[in-house]
Amino acid sequence: DDRFTLELSAGFIKQAAEESGAEAKIACLAASGAELLQFTGRTEESFLYFLDFDFGKAELNGIDLARRIYQNDPEGKIVFVTSHAEKGMEILKSGARALGFIEKSPNRRTMVGEYKRYLRMAAELSGGEERREEETACRSESERRSASRWARSRL
Repeated sequence: DDRFTLELSAGFIKQAAEESGAEAKIACLAASGAELLQFTGRTEESFLYFLDFDFGKAELNGIDLARRIYQNDPEGKIVFVTSHAEKGMEILKSGARALGFIEKSPNRRTMVGEYKRYLRMAAELSGGEERREEETACRSESERRSASRWARSRL
């Protein structure tokens, strides 16, 4: 997606974290799989990844990117965000682990609600432990973003 769409999704995630009371921040807002993999390769932390699934328009498809993320972050959790709801079964059949799927909606409330659900689920799976991590950086050519516990990307 374009930068506008990434920022819009980031706003949904931030609102979901605030409303759910989760101590979560966006760790990496990446415009490509390569950018996200650079980030995961530089940190030892585990993250919750919201991957905006874009089939075939990037250097890696979502399934390949998920596998590469798990190589760098074996304890990570991935939620695919997609307008391709029919591809969910394809993802599951591929063997790529997914915590879940969010179908894109133009309704802000719906999207925030879905993000809140997975933030809570990830916290429960982590033993309810919600903690802020020391800040690290996710770099793109033109920007730096602070990092703590949560990550989001698109392909």
